This record gives sequence, C-alpha cells and structure tokens, in this order.
Amino acid sequence: MNQKLLVYNSVIGRIYCRIIDGYLTGLSIGKNDFPDIQEFISLPSLKNELEDYFHGKLHCFTQKIMFIEGTDFQKSVWNKVQSIKYGETVSYKAIAGSLNMNGGYQAVGVALSKNPIPIVVPCHRVIGIDGALVGFSSGVAIKRWLINHEKRFRDYCKP
Repeated sequence: MNQKLLVYNSVIGRIYCRIIDGYLTGLSIGKNDFPDIQEFISLPSLKNELEDYFHGKLHCFTQKIMFIEGTDFQKSVWNKVQSIKYGETVSYKAIAGSLNMNGGYQAVGVALSKNPIPIVVPCHRVIGIDGALVGFSSGVAIKRWLINHEKRFRDYCKP
C-alpha cells in the first residue's frame, strides 16, 4: 500500500489527507492522524478542491475516495451522508430512518464519529433532531463553522 500525505493549511487549521494510489482514504483536521506516513504528495486537484471549498466556490468534491476501514454498517452511513446537499442539515434520526433503522440514531452517531474523511464525507451536516450541534471529530466549534460557511455560500457555489 503506497501511502502519501497531503497537508493543506485552511482557515480552520491544518488539514492532513492520506492518499493511497490516488484515492483520498483519510482526512484529519488540526492534528496529524497519520504520523507514520513520511512521504508527502502534491495533489493539485485535491488542493484546489479544498481551496475552492473554503472560498465558498465548491460544494461537491470530485476527489476519488476509498474507505479502507470500517464496518459495512459504518460504510452505509458514510455513503448515505454524501447525499446531504451542501448548506443543508439532516438529523441523526432521519439518517437512521433512511437506512431502515428507526431508533438507530445513536448507532448512526457512533458510525459518523468514525468517519475517516470528514468534510469530503460531510458528517458535519448531521445534527440532533432538535437542531443541536452534537458530536464532530474535530469539535463542535469546527462543525458550527462548516455548517455556517456552507449556509453562507450555498447559493453561490458551483454545482
């Protein structure tokens, strides 16, 4: 497995992206979750997409992703949240219901807490049924920033 690391400086902190054979397989915000990777990569397409995202010009990433970890259930949740539109939010309960798991909103929350590719797989768009911003691997403050950022630019971004 040929792992490389892309580092991007964003307005919310340094972003570390694990790339394997051209696929984005991991992303961490603010801390390097991939300290064993010693080879760095310059991947202009991903860097440009991150740049456009943080400038409010992009709402749908085209970077190829691959889940190299996670259970089938976790992967089904991660795949489901990719359908949440930029600038919108959906409740954990609604995600559970869409997966025919009524009452399984806590399991959805646990799956999302293990999302290896936040932002690109937009788990930050999932909120409590009462609108509360609960849970995010990089903290609720960053989750709030991402949601507000997307709401601010949702009418001005590329489809």
